[in-house]
Amino acid sequence: MSLVGIAFLFTGMDQFFRNILMLQERTGTLFLVLVPLSILNLILNFLLIPRFGILGAAIATMVSMFLKAIALYLQSVREFKYQLDFNLMGRVVLASFSFVMIVWLFPANTIIQLVLDTLFGGILYIICLMILRVFTYQDIYAYVQRPRT
Repeated sequence: MSLVGIAFLFTGMDQFFRNILMLQERTGTLFLVLVPLSILNLILNFLLIPRFGILGAAIATMVSMFLKAIALYLQSVREFKYQLDFNLMGRVVLASFSFVMIVWLFPANTIIQLVLDTLFGGILYIICLMILRVFTYQDIYAYVQRPRT
C-alpha cells in the first residue's frame, strides 16, 4: 500500500503545522480545520471503499491527509506570518525516499528483518540528509554537546 506511505508523508508535514498551532494554544483553530477534514475522510471512504475496496480506503486516506497538511499550513501561516524553506523541505523529503527504498526493497517478514530495515533505513536517511546538506557534522557535534536539562 504505497498510497498509505505517501499519506504518512503528509502526516509528518501536518504534525509540524499542527504543533505550531498547539504551541500557540490555537486548539479551537485545530478543531475547525480537523473536524471537516475527518468528515471528508469518512465520506470518501463511504464512496470509494464499495467500488475499490482497500485501494479506495488508501486513496481516501491519502487525499484527506494531503488536504489536512495544506489546510494546517495555510492556517498556521495566516495566523503567524512565517515563511518555510521549501528547498530544505524538499531535500528532507528526497532523503526520506532512501528509507522508503530500503523498506520496499527488503520487506520485513520477521521482527529481526524489521529491526534491520529500520536500522539500515535510518542510517541511510541520515547519510542522505548529510549529502543533501540538510545538516552538517558541526550540527551533530553541537547537538551532542548541548547542555542537558
